[in-house]
Order: sequence, then C-alpha cells, then structure tokens
Amino acid sequence: DPDFLNQSYGLYANWSVPLTDRTKLTLGSRWQYNNLTHDIDPQPQVRLSYELADNQRIWAGWGKAIVTPSRLELSTYMRENQYMQHVLFSNNQYYDYYYSVLLEGNEDLDVESVSTYEVGYRLWDDNALQFSVGGFYTRHENIRVYKTESATQNIITGGSSPGTVGTVVEQYTSTLVDPIWSESFGGEVAVKWQPRDDVQINANYSYKRIVGHCEGDICGTNNAVKRSIENEPNHFVNAQVMWDITAQW
Repeated sequence: DPDFLNQSYGLYANWSVPLTDRTKLTLGSRWQYNNLTHDIDPQPQVRLSYELADNQRIWAGWGKAIVTPSRLELSTYMRENQYMQHVLFSNNQYYDYYYSVLLEGNEDLDVESVSTYEVGYRLWDDNALQFSVGGFYTRHENIRVYKTESATQNIITGGSSPGTVGTVVEQYTSTLVDPIWSESFGGEVAVKWQPRDDVQINANYSYKRIVGHCEGDICGTNNAVKRSIENEPNHFVNAQVMWDITAQW
C-alpha cells in the first residue's frame, strides 16, 4: 500500500562567518519534515574555531540531530507466538504451553534526539607530524523501551498432547514508551608521524562512557531499565605502521 511508505524531506542551510582574521564561526541547521508525525524538526549546529598559529587550531561545537520517526514505533503491532509440548509446571504436572507476546507502537512518543558538545585542539607540521585531541559530551533524549501493560494466564483442560493434563495459555502485552535518557562522554588523542617519505606511523587512544537515566513509573526502584543501555568504560588503543618498501610493495 503506497500510503504505508514513509516520506521524509530535508532542507539544509549553512553560514560561515569570519569574526576576525583568526576566528571563524559556522552556523547551520537542517529542517526535516516527515509524513508520519507531520512535524518539521530543526537540527541546528554551531561551530567556532580559533587559529592559535599557522599550524595550531582550537575549536568547539554544538549540534542536535533527531532520529527520524518510523511507523514501526508509532503504529505497528508485532506478535510473537511460541508453542511447547509436555512442559513440567510447579504443580508437578505436565501441560502443553502456548504464549503470545504482543508489542504495540505508541502514537504519543516524543521525537528521539541527540545533542552533542565537543571541543578540540589540532597541531600539525606539514606532513611530518599531526596531533589532535578532542572531547565530547552527548545527551540522548526519549530512548524507547517496552513497558508491560498486561499479562494473562488461562488453563484449558483436556485436548492436549499425550501425557499432559491441559494447555497453559499466556499473553503478554507491551507498549513502547520513552522514559529513558542517557549521557555519553569521552575523548580521543590521535597522532600521525611521518619520519620519512616512505614510513608513516598512526596511533590513537579513545575513551567512551554511557550513563543511563530513567524517569516515570516504569523506572521505580528497578535500575535494570536504564542499565540496559549503559556500558562499562570503554578504552580503545590503535597503532599502525605503513611502510612503502618499494614502488611495488
């Protein structure tokens, strides 16, 4: 059905402003329209850079982006069914077991968005040396999770597989909600050194940490909801040597 297709339209504008001989300001935004929520969502960006010297620069920036809404999260229902024979229950009797999980969309979800602040410094000496260091802080709003709305159980006696006394039928219904937001922060240090024309050494170290937050009745005293999006502090180290041995190798 063509009416089921998602449509998204975007318009982007950018303005570069030289404040001084060494300071530059860049302003921009993207305006996006979609046919699901019929909203126009702005996604602004601001970047400021300052030239410390001919080979040094510092910069800072802020930007916001959205996750384009989808029909899957707004109006789609998904059902998962599973059937198992001859299952031993707590009353020491065997039943056939059938359960159904219904996952519902939610038309009232707020738009999922990501805002990031970043700063950095860069130093270079032609192609012989390049050094950069940067840090960031990100806020991710309106993260989706499923909230259990109802759970029912019925027992149908007889008519089941041999050796069982009946069939246990369970249904669980969950709806998408958006009570979670997260903070991410980290940084990176990168170095490129080219001691000779045929040898290049690259190395970098980066760190990232995600901290989850939860608000609303789904959270309560249960931290599992926000913990599901968190990570342990991640440290990454990479090193690479590139050597042009000959023109062929």
